[in-house]
Amino acid sequence: MSYIDINSERCTRCGTCIDACPSDVLEIGGESSQVSHPERCISCGHCAAVCPEDAISSSRSNSRAPFTLEEIPTTLPPEQLLFHLKRSTREFTAQKLDKETIETMVQYAEKAPSSHNFRQREYIVVTDAEKIQRMEDIVAKVYRSLVKIFNPVVLKMMGVFSKPAAKVMEEFSHDFKNLVRKNTERKFPVFRGAPCVMLIVAPKNYDQSRDDCVAAQNYMMLYAQSLGIGSCIIGYAQYAHKKLARYLKIPKDKQIFAISIFGYPRLSYKKVVRYRDPSITWK
Repeated sequence: MSYIDINSERCTRCGTCIDACPSDVLEIGGESSQVSHPERCISCGHCAAVCPEDAISSSRSNSRAPFTLEEIPTTLPPEQLLFHLKRSTREFTAQKLDKETIETMVQYAEKAPSSHNFRQREYIVVTDAEKIQRMEDIVAKVYRSLVKIFNPVVLKMMGVFSKPAAKVMEEFSHDFKNLVRKNTERKFPVFRGAPCVMLIVAPKNYDQSRDDCVAAQNYMMLYAQSLGIGSCIIGYAQYAHKKLARYLKIPKDKQIFAISIFGYPRLSYKKVVRYRDPSITWK
């Protein structure tokens, strides 16, 4: 089942939606873009928000995360508009981030709250293209191992005990295979060719370290957005944090708790995506 609908009469086959899709759901068809892998769609709305012809919308049968499109509210104050414009960025220009800008981003990240005000976060910045490629390979190697583990035989055995769990792992297995394939093709499925990878580390055995790092990560991404710099949280890399920590020679008493990418966006979103209203319970 597809979570999106494409109006073939409006579509000009420009391919912008394909560039914006994080899951390789779309491809150019005969008369328009088409949904070639509906099972991969996460209903993020990127394709619809970036389409210059308003040719894509949420499907009426979209039960995962139905969305609507709205005009960008340009009359709002900048501090409010920021939250409407922020989207996960995975396509970047070749423009680099200068050292001063990155240092300022870190300064704003440190304005985030820290448990007991311990301020034990540290920031690892990687801007060297060869090192980022090496990190890509390290993460891909981890997922190669997972692809071997979650093979059809294992998934079938898992299904005997829990069909829902087996179905979830089968879906993840498709994602893992796609990541490994792209890495083999020397593409950038993990860090997306971003000019800057930011890793936030903190003491491994402190129970608030993860929250402290994630708070700083969010502050940094919002400040970056105010500068016109796009960002995205990289969960795939987080799963390989031990391997990355070894490569980056991070002390053993520290752990990577947040990984994100930054750069100037290559795509411009034309609309704001609005999801269903959040569930609120008053007591």
